This record gives sequence, structure tokens and C-alpha cells, in this order.
Amino acid sequence: MMKTIKIAYLIFSIVIGIASFYGLLTIAFSTGDGLLSHKNPALATWTGIALVLGVGGYLVLGMKLDRKLLPSALTLVIFGLFVGLPALQLFGDLKDTWKKYYASKHEHPYLVQIDRIIQNSNLPMKLNLKSSNYDSLYYEGSISLNVEKTTEEPVAKTELNTLLNLLPEAAKDIHIRVAFGSYSSEPGMQEPRVSFTISPDKELENCSASPGYESLCYRYDKDTGFDPTEVLYSNSTSINAALPPFTFTVYGVKKEILSTVTRITVTNPDDKDKFIQELIFDETSTQDDHAFGFVLEDMNFDGYLDVRIQADTPAGPNIPYYCWL
Repeated sequence: MMKTIKIAYLIFSIVIGIASFYGLLTIAFSTGDGLLSHKNPALATWTGIALVLGVGGYLVLGMKLDRKLLPSALTLVIFGLFVGLPALQLFGDLKDTWKKYYASKHEHPYLVQIDRIIQNSNLPMKLNLKSSNYDSLYYEGSISLNVEKTTEEPVAKTELNTLLNLLPEAAKDIHIRVAFGSYSSEPGMQEPRVSFTISPDKELENCSASPGYESLCYRYDKDTGFDPTEVLYSNSTSINAALPPFTFTVYGVKKEILSTVTRITVTNPDDKDKFIQELIFDETSTQDDHAFGFVLEDMNFDGYLDVRIQADTPAGPNIPYYCWL
């Protein structure tokens, strides 16, 4: 029996060495100035104390079992220190393999529910259940919804709002990716997409969109949805005789007394869904119920029309403008 205990003690020395390597690594990352370091003196101190007490206690235990064990035990502890990094990498690989296997064999109940809801709705979308399920179970920290639009038209804000309203409550953040439009085989030019993360109470945490579709991320509010503004005014004109016409579209909220504008888009008249430029600015205030303070004018006399829009409605005669030359 004692022989078995001694053998187990020596084998466990390697575990002590690996644990000591992890402790030293924790101290290094808690006190260094490197890119991956984080200043945490308290963690470094307590880790050092635990390391000293743990290794010291282990050696004291060895002395009580048999003093002759100490040289071999120390050798194995040092060996464990040297194999600590490969051991941690192996553990990480095994854990990753298990997570991949688990994700490929199980279904996330929330995603099964969402898939059924989308299928029963009138949304021209479908949930890629296989990839959504895998991402949600593999990454664990959030629920992933990989949604594809079933038609080739760009996704509309109303469709995004409907999708969000259909989502039942969740205990985790929900990361949503919506692919839309036609597929392109060119590198980096696949379907346009919009991605956003919603907290459990449906607060927007971040949003990104493919070039030309940035407005899909503009001003989401959990009560009003994506971009509560509407098109107030549109004007297609050429800013110079040598250039083709552009369409300038003013977005805002029309009110009885003072309307507000928050952005202007510049597009090609033949492709109004893709922006050439988008001007986003602080909310304006104007009584103009026709162009809503929008003016095209050559302000610097270079032969090209410039953009300005009324910024505020002051009590005095001097009206401020936002200007782009």
C-alpha cells in the first residue's frame, strides 16, 4: 500500500510542476508591461503565496512519506515546469475538440424555436440552423443567428425590425448576421451583410455593415427599431456640367413646427441602394417643410455645387448651417 502511495506521489509531482508553470505564467502576465499583460498586483501576490505554500507543502508531505523521494520529486517537478506549456496546449486542443464534437451533435433549443418562428412569419428570410447551432454551442458566450435573405433585394430596416420583434427573450447576448443580395465568387466580394449584437433586453451593443449599406446600422433604438427617420426630401442634379447627376436624399423626422434632419445620402440615380457618400451630423432644427433646410450652392466659387443644410432655428436673423465643400 505504501509503495503505491509513493508511486502516486512521484507521478503527481509532474502535475505540481505543470501547475507551478501556470502560476508563474499568471504572475508574469499580472505584473509585466507586454501587449497581453494586465496590471493586477493582488492576483500576482496571491498566486505567489499559493505557489510557495503549495510546492512547500507538497515537499513537506514527501519528507514525511520518505526523505529519499525528495530528489526524484524535485526532478519531476522541474520536468513538469518544462512540459507545462505543451501540456496546457494539449489540454486546450482536447477541450476544443470536445466543444466541436458537442456542437456538431446537439441542438440549441432557442435556435430551434427561432427557426420555427421565422418559417411561420412572412419574412423573406431563413435561418441557417446548422451554422447558427454550431456557432452558439461552440463559442458559448452568446447566441448566434446566421440569417439569409431568400430574395436578392437588399435587406430593409423594416425587415430587421420585424426580425428583432420576433425574437423571444434570451439569457445571453444575441449576435445576428444577415446576408442578402446576390452572391459573388470574387475574393472579398461575397454577399453583402449586416451584423449586430443585441443584449438580452434588446439594446444594440454594436453593428457593422458591408460598404454601401452603413445606413442599416444607423440609430437603432429598442423601442422604435432601426433608423426611425424617413425620407424627407430628394433631389437629383449634376454638381458640375462635366459630371453625371447624383441623387441627394435628406433623412429626418417631419414635425408640425420644427422638423429635424440627421443625415444626407449621395447616390447614383440608377442605384439608390448603394451610397457614394453619407453625411451624418447632429440633429438639425428647421421650419422649412419643403427642402428641410437643404441647399445646393457653389459656396467657394470653384464651379462645383456644394452642400449645406440649416443646423438650427435661432431667435435672431443669423441662421447657422452645416456645410460640405
